[in-house]
Amino acid sequence: MSHAQPSSHDDALPSTSPASLEERERRLIEAVVALARSLRDERDRLAARLREVERELAALGTKLDARPDDVIVPEPFRRLGTGLGGDRPPRPSRRRA
Repeated sequence: MSHAQPSSHDDALPSTSPASLEERERRLIEAVVALARSLRDERDRLAARLREVERELAALGTKLDARPDDVIVPEPFRRLGTGLGGDRPPRPSRRRA
């Protein structure tokens, strides 16, 4: 009958020198710093794009808010006499009363 030998804790953990632990810790810190830089750069890029989109939306909003007298109607629409829909009654609301 064979008996199992109890394993010691030294067998479960690989032996590592303090120098190798310091090296692993240094590499981990470098990786975290690189990731933080990458995330900051991405945040800055997205913030710049958001400012650009906000400017575009503001320009479009200004165009929508313009009075019909200020809007230039392209020639094909002027010939048809349709304008920009000012001749039509407003569409009914989809909301229920």
